[in-house]
Amino acid sequence: MGLSVMLMAVGVSGLQAGPFLENEVIDVIYGLHSPVGVVVSANSKYIYVTEQGNNTLAVIDAPTHQIIDNAIGAGTQPAGVVLTPNGKTLYVASQGAFFGFATSDLITTQGFPNLAPNFGLAVSPNGKSLYVVADATPGLITVFDTAG
Repeated sequence: MGLSVMLMAVGVSGLQAGPFLENEVIDVIYGLHSPVGVVVSANSKYIYVTEQGNNTLAVIDAPTHQIIDNAIGAGTQPAGVVLTPNGKTLYVASQGAFFGFATSDLITTQGFPNLAPNFGLAVSPNGKSLYVVADATPGLITVFDTAG
């Protein structure tokens, strides 16, 4: 008995819902603690997952689906995760702050406290702006210059 998943494709033009996609599940990745956010690198080498269960960021080898590391501290209850288009910086939203990590070594390079971000993070296509939806400022989106 195979598992199946239903996904809905949403077209950008007019934001109209597309058809439902029904695909056979090809693999399941075990060993994560309450995964919430996920992003895949542009070169399809890595999968980055935020884990609220242990307040960490996990790195998974995308071709093999094997966990490389799942003990990278990512604040309290990390949720949203996004990569810059060049793949060099990974941003993670957690309770009360969000962090920037250099993907070369996954060392925290930036910290932005007191924003209370929720799941909403996005990076502009040119990688120069980071957009954050924060609970502390309802109805607002905060824009950061990532070059600085």
